[in-house]
Amino acid sequence: MPFNKDSTRSKSSKDDSTSAGKSNDSRKQIQLQFLNSVAADFSRLLNLDQTADQNPLDIQVTSEGIRITLFDRPNRPVFVGDTAKFTEFGESLMQSLSWMIERNHFRVIIDGHTRAGLSMPNADYSAWDLSADQANATRRILVHYAVEPSQIERVAGYAD
Repeated sequence: MPFNKDSTRSKSSKDDSTSAGKSNDSRKQIQLQFLNSVAADFSRLLNLDQTADQNPLDIQVTSEGIRITLFDRPNRPVFVGDTAKFTEFGESLMQSLSWMIERNHFRVIIDGHTRAGLSMPNADYSAWDLSADQANATRRILVHYAVEPSQIERVAGYAD
């Protein structure tokens, strides 16, 4: 039988692209399983009730990775009043979070927000300033405990 390079190459290329597609799907599935596992471990570490609407944080697995949203709840505040100073609970939360970030080599984007209708006692210091200060305080404490500064990609304040 004659050896036909073209037919062999085209069949091989087709098999390779199908195989690469399956491989990419498999990698994505493994990544999602890993991220879900990390999110569940972190929730267990902090004794969070996944259904409670008063949790101080929400952990979601997204296409970009894990999104952790902190909430300054009245029953478990992260910050002291309307300041950028962490409560004891907030500092403990940041310490645990920094270890998880460092251990898994996650990239970090920190977006600070404040609640709607916040009135600041000083007219020269707005909700914009507070949200940026809280975001930067978060960056500083994460770096203090374990996160490499190079892992932090962005820090921003958005007010409400």
